[in-house]
Amino acid sequence: MNDLSVANPYQHRRRFSQEFKAQIVAQCLEPGASVSRISLDNVIKHSSAKNMTLNQDAGQNETR
Repeated sequence: MNDLSVANPYQHRRRFSQEFKAQIVAQCLEPGASVSRISLDNVIKHSSAKNMTLNQDAGQNETR
């Protein structure tokens, strides 16, 4: 018999605090900063870091 056990069948969407987002954006806006390196260092997806930066540039400060 081949039973498949799933410990966590559903992963909840992660929510980031405004302070955390501001920290990521500040790091991304530094000259010579690599969004990929920052996302790896903070254990978030590259697209999340990029979207935080783009949203900040567009003046969107709402929490998602």
